[in-house]
Amino acid sequence: MTIEISVETYLFTCARCAARWTESYQVNEVIDDAGAVRSFYRHGGVPCEAPVSGNVECPECHATHVSRDPLYGLVPDVD
Repeated sequence: MTIEISVETYLFTCARCAARWTESYQVNEVIDDAGAVRSFYRHGGVPCEAPVSGNVECPECHATHVSRDPLYGLVPDVD
């Protein structure tokens, strides 16, 4: 049973080159058969893993060691 569908926007910072950028993800939270809440992510309409360090690639240097901060719907000016 779906309990919430939301869009979460994250600000990412690359640990290698210090590039900063934002990405938005659709998050579906559902209650599974055991009663636990599970979250499923989509990026650009495509299912993906939760955006955590190790699976997000820097668009500048392609490193995968990035930190993320949730912005929850805010799209900051990161110029």
